[in-house]
Amino acid sequence: MRPMILAPFVVLTAASLAAAGTFSGTVRDAATGKPVAHARVELLATHAATVTDAAGAFTLEGAAGAVELAVSHPGYRVARLSLVAASAQPLAIRLEPVISLADRIEVTAARAREGTDPASFTNIPQEKVAESYWGQDPAIMLSQTVPGFFAYNDSGNGIGYSYYWIRGFNQAQTRMTLNGAPLNDAEDGELYFIDLADFLGTAGDIQVQRGVFGLSGIGGAVDITTAPASMTPAFTITTGFGSYNTQRLETRWDSGLIDGTWAVTARYSKITTDGYRDQSWVDMWNYYFCLSHFGDRSRVRLILFGGPEQTHLAYDGVPKRVLDGGLTGSADRDRRFNPLTYPGEQDNFTQPHFQLVHDLAISPNTQLSETFFVFTATTTSTRPAARLPSTTFRTSRSPAAGW
Repeated sequence: MRPMILAPFVVLTAASLAAAGTFSGTVRDAATGKPVAHARVELLATHAATVTDAAGAFTLEGAAGAVELAVSHPGYRVARLSLVAASAQPLAIRLEPVISLADRIEVTAARAREGTDPASFTNIPQEKVAESYWGQDPAIMLSQTVPGFFAYNDSGNGIGYSYYWIRGFNQAQTRMTLNGAPLNDAEDGELYFIDLADFLGTAGDIQVQRGVFGLSGIGGAVDITTAPASMTPAFTITTGFGSYNTQRLETRWDSGLIDGTWAVTARYSKITTDGYRDQSWVDMWNYYFCLSHFGDRSRVRLILFGGPEQTHLAYDGVPKRVLDGGLTGSADRDRRFNPLTYPGEQDNFTQPHFQLVHDLAISPNTQLSETFFVFTATTTSTRPAARLPSTTFRTSRSPAAGW
């Protein structure tokens, strides 16, 4: 089990207040003296609020006279203090510890630990994931950052259907988990990251293990977490453009901490590309919603996400004579040839996921983590029927659930 951190009760010692209507001060940990960043400071009467900076400092404008001030942060009890403006001295806020949870929860049952477990593994922190990811399929991103991880992509530009191997074993022979919940198909063990289109935009850290990980992970295992909730309100729009008419749009909203106990994250993104190969276009989008509740010793997250996609298939290889320029005389042009020339050779897939994640700190050295998950899938593929000019439509549903 990962050791718990100690998070504090809030004890406020008001040295005095600033000039009429202005409140300022610092928030520090009483045990270590270190500043507490991103603590929310709010005037309850007007709901005017601010958050502390990296040094734990804050300044808040408010009405003169008696006011009620609230200070909150995940892992800390919400403090309410009645104050009267009196002088220009800043507030000194000290915090006393209680048992709570860290921002990032590591499911150690699914992860190897340095110096403890006899396994070869690579940890990719959230910052490295954000730095390396620009919209490519997760298998392609991992092949660029993890030793012993190989992947290739149908469309040729890293977006769309991709296939990967760990130590020579394919994706059906490796175990993939998200927040501790398995993602591999229960019937044949297959996994296609395109079903989680643009999901790494909300990913936390990743661990890739190389070696036998049970019967479902002969080649290894990949464990992904979702990013922790932001403690500060924010709204961002990100756009990107690239070769082969590749475009990406992302919008994200973070509520920040609400009343010291709640946080909401909502995200929408869309990726389109013509693909490097002929008729290998991809049109996919991703939605993500997370509602987090922080208690003194627990955290509960309701997570909803999915990645509907529409793709023109390009899974067939290119014959050597075509690679050598056998179609047009130009090897550079012919290597982009897609043998699947039928315009309706398309894949339409939707796989919504629902997760309820509960983390409880029983003691400083003991933590209980539970994940209830449900996902279902609807797919419609369009292909030419054998010996007939008509089209055959196939639709299937594949639900899965677990605890």
